[in-house]
Amino acid sequence: MAIGRVAAGVVTISSVAAWLLSSHDPVREAIVGFVLREQTEYASGFSERALRTVERGQSESAVRQALGAPLAEKWLYGFDETQPCMDLDFANDVVVSARDAEACLEVGVDAGTARSSVRDTLGSPRQACWHYTRGKGNGYFRERRVCFEDGEVLGVFREWSTGRELMPLSNLP
Repeated sequence: MAIGRVAAGVVTISSVAAWLLSSHDPVREAIVGFVLREQTEYASGFSERALRTVERGQSESAVRQALGAPLAEKWLYGFDETQPCMDLDFANDVVVSARDAEACLEVGVDAGTARSSVRDTLGSPRQACWHYTRGKGNGYFRERRVCFEDGEVLGVFREWSTGRELMPLSNLP
């Protein structure tokens, strides 16, 4: 009889642990947020409900209509010997950093260059991630981002992160 109770307890604890580790359930998210003392800043117009409507294959314009403008964007053009400006970060619709700043400067892209000017100069990026959240400090935050390939949703990411650092595109599936 005692073995049965222990087994039932182990199954219950295992089930709760699996739920806490893998679910995106709002109750679970609230519990984890409370425990971690989350410090999440959200983009204006963003909602978890709207994020749940975003699906693989949707266009950038459909995502922007559903979620609004992101807090930040990362554009990746991929390696090209003729165009070495390949990795750009945007905030407030302007470039804030580049992986190879000198190569980007050679093609007229520098910190402060408007997003639209970059698109005119370099074309559309092969891959991009739009970040709808960021940390307010060095604590934990709910990272929410949508990544694209060739202008279509490749994946929607819901993760817990720390600090203000945005995740690189290398996390794409």
